[in-house]
Amino acid sequence: MSPSDKSAALPYQDLFRQFADKTEQGILVVGSRRIVLACNPAAKSLLSPEEDVPSSLNRVVRDIDVAFAVGDAFHDRRVVQYESYAPHPDRLLRYTMIPVIAATGEPSYVVVTIDDVTRLRHLETVRRDFVANVSHELRTPITSINLLVETLQTGAMRDAGVASHFLQRIEVETLSMMRLVEVLLELSRLESGRLALQLDATDVGEVFGAVSNRLDPAAKDKGLHVRLVIDPGLPPVQADSERLEQVLMNLVHNAIKFTPEGGEVTLRAARQGRSVVLEIVDTGVGMDPHEAARIFERFYKVDKGRNRAEGTGLGLAVARHLVELHGSRLTVVSEPGRGARFSFALPLMQ
Repeated sequence: MSPSDKSAALPYQDLFRQFADKTEQGILVVGSRRIVLACNPAAKSLLSPEEDVPSSLNRVVRDIDVAFAVGDAFHDRRVVQYESYAPHPDRLLRYTMIPVIAATGEPSYVVVTIDDVTRLRHLETVRRDFVANVSHELRTPITSINLLVETLQTGAMRDAGVASHFLQRIEVETLSMMRLVEVLLELSRLESGRLALQLDATDVGEVFGAVSNRLDPAAKDKGLHVRLVIDPGLPPVQADSERLEQVLMNLVHNAIKFTPEGGEVTLRAARQGRSVVLEIVDTGVGMDPHEAARIFERFYKVDKGRNRAEGTGLGLAVARHLVELHGSRLTVVSEPGRGARFSFALPLMQ
């Protein structure tokens, strides 16, 4: 360590020990010769340095661009920021270089703060994707309504039959937008913890029957067979019956959508210890591991080339949150061409 680095180190040592050692933010103090004079525990955890300090900067931060950024802070006497995935490819770190100016007007050292911004970047990406997806989902009905209104304004209103048909189509598109907004609001309540369950003794067989009755017409339209397989004498589970029906409606609707004509959708309930395992099994097109890993994300849709059915891409996200609100976990097992099995467990009523 040079004499200048030693003299620069003295003023901040006590402060560094009192403050930097207790913060979760990584902090380095770098002298004018790029020697790291101090490194707090958080920085060590983030960087896994090769040597203890004092040490050369490139032995503490294994990214040459960080050294260049520190040099810019010294030379330009300004705050410099830099982001890097080093040394961990799955962790994004933000470095902020702050020059500390001595009485002579020259920088005596640079304080480097280090923040793990991986989750922040992920949330920013999710937010951008969310806005883009909502815009996309709303654009189609809005465009249709606009075209229908323009057609009505250019003379179609004079034909009562045509006008009535167009108004019906406008109503359909408006209801589509309203449903999307309602699902988004419900998803928001789920994600923020503002939706409370009404837990009670729930007969799984009754809920299965209600779901089957509601979706049987859609299944028959596609030439599908819906089966209910329930253990005899199955005791009631602890659940919110209305929300459980909503979960199963979303899962069965998804199964019908991705099962070709002549296929089968099975709702199965079986006791397993102090729980009941519920499964929705289909003989549909299935999905690859990449799709299965993302299937519960908001707005995610599997390869449209395999199926022309449309939807908001929100039903499975809502189902997942509702299952988690029951204290369980919704899982999927699937392979391309071999259908899919969605399952979760609910506790028996005490």
